[in-house]
Amino acid sequence: MHSKLAFFLALALALAQVALSQIVYPVGTSKVLVYADKGSDGRPNLRLQVPSSLSWFGIGTGAQMSGSDMLIVWRNSDGSVTASHRTSTGHNTPVETNPSAITVLTNQASSSPTPTGSFVVTVAVPTTWASSSSFIMAALVGAPPASKSTSASFQQHSSQTAVFLQLLSSSNSFTLNGNNPNSTGTVVTGAGSSGTWIIVHALIMGAAWVVVVPIGVFIAQFLKSSLGSSWFTLHQVLMGGVTGLGSLVGFGIIFYSVQENGESHFSIASQGAHGIFGLVILGLMLVQIGFGVYIDKTFDVNRTRVPVRDKLHWHLGRLLFVAALVNVVLGCLLIQVSIVIWALIAVWVVAVILVFGYHMFKNRGKDYRHHDKVHSHEYSLEPVAPYQY
Repeated sequence: MHSKLAFFLALALALAQVALSQIVYPVGTSKVLVYADKGSDGRPNLRLQVPSSLSWFGIGTGAQMSGSDMLIVWRNSDGSVTASHRTSTGHNTPVETNPSAITVLTNQASSSPTPTGSFVVTVAVPTTWASSSSFIMAALVGAPPASKSTSASFQQHSSQTAVFLQLLSSSNSFTLNGNNPNSTGTVVTGAGSSGTWIIVHALIMGAAWVVVVPIGVFIAQFLKSSLGSSWFTLHQVLMGGVTGLGSLVGFGIIFYSVQENGESHFSIASQGAHGIFGLVILGLMLVQIGFGVYIDKTFDVNRTRVPVRDKLHWHLGRLLFVAALVNVVLGCLLIQVSIVIWALIAVWVVAVILVFGYHMFKNRGKDYRHHDKVHSHEYSLEPVAPYQY
């Protein structure tokens, strides 16, 4: 009984495989169709049907970007198609390598016309692709790269996935199944939206560290006397609430997204120094928040000098801000942000430097911090003894 059941299950599976006619990679409401046949020279010939709504489409060997042998294709504004052979050392823009390893071929004849809004390109890839059992695919919706050069730069993907499959399986053959393009095909599931999560991560971390931290420092350094005891509440909310909690959420989002993509968030090969540097900053941030709580709880209204713990809190805060700026730059380099983002960051940083510089010059020689007058629990304008730093 069990042997018969196993036989029928195996037969059903085999029939299902025969019915499949291509690899289908969904990108939003569009689909990329991937066929593969063995060429006369032994190399796999990939026939790619790509929606024109995509900036580019890529497929590569392996389960992650690091070390993957990739093929990137896009249609140029003049209607021509560029096919680029690339590789990558991690989660960064793949670089062109050995252009002669791939060959653009004449598309196979088909009785089914290419759908409107799509283009077809057939490329012979290295023979090593035939023995790979895992592949990555990625795409970006939008305008194509500005150049038709095979070494042209392009923006990061908005969708990606990793899949296990045999490329030269008969179910993926265009020769056998090319006239049946409406078949369901081998649908590649898990076409992720890590691009979206990366953007969310970047927005949260950028806002928390580049925008909120300078405001929180400015309040603590220059606005104690004008805000009274409320300065401390604002400082707590901005630094502990917005930056602290925001950083934890931002870290959780990117950690989950990268791990789900089959990569290690703490791999230098995959993420560069950005991931590890971010983890160090996150750990020191928690120490900094702990310093702040401890300083508040042990504040002595009668003190005549600034304790070492307070100075550590100031200097660690400044160090974290600079380190976070460096890591923001590393992150922007990693995902290849546009010149507009670079310009916005530069304008904001320059504005912060000018504002802080102006107030430091304006209050030179004064105790503008008012450490002896203002705390979270009292506010006094009574004269005090000279303060020692």
